Amino acid sequence: MVTIDPNKPIQTIVGSKPENERTKSTDGGFDTIFKQAIGGENIQTSSAETPTTVSDIRPARFSTQTESGTVSIVARAEQLVDTLDAYREKLDESGATMKDVEPLVQQMTCQSEALATMSQSDEGADDKLQGIVDQALALSSMEIARYNSGYYNER
Repeated sequence: MVTIDPNKPIQTIVGSKPENERTKSTDGGFDTIFKQAIGGENIQTSSAETPTTVSDIRPARFSTQTESGTVSIVARAEQLVDTLDAYREKLDESGATMKDVEPLVQQMTCQSEALATMSQSDEGADDKLQGIVDQALALSSMEIARYNSGYYNER
C-alpha cells in the first residue's frame, strides 16, 4: 500500500520544456480574416428587433365543462361503484394478494376524491343523488381505511 506524505515537497520533472508565451496581436487581423471567411466585406450589423410581449400571446383555451354537472356526478359515482365491485371480487378470490388489490385501492382513492370535489361544488344536486353519492363515498373511505390499516392482512 502506498501512502502519500502531505508534507513532502513536490519535485520538478527533469527535462520539461518551458512554455512559450504567445504574442498578442494588436493589428486586428482576426476581424479581417473572419469577414473574408464568411464572404462579405460589406456586412452590416442588424438592428435590434422588438421582442414579442406577453400580452401579444393568446392563452390556450380549454373547455372545462364537458358534461352537465348531474350527468358527470352520476358517471363518477358509477365508476366508483364499479371499482368497489371489482375490489370486492378481488378480495373474494382465493389466491389474491395485497399487491393485486393495491391498484384498485389507489383507483378508488382517486375516484372518491374527484367525486367528493364534484359533489361539494354542485349545490343544486338532487337529494336522492346526493344520498347515493354520500353512501358511495362513505363505503369507499371505509374500505380505503381498512386496507391502509392492514385489516385484510390478518385474514
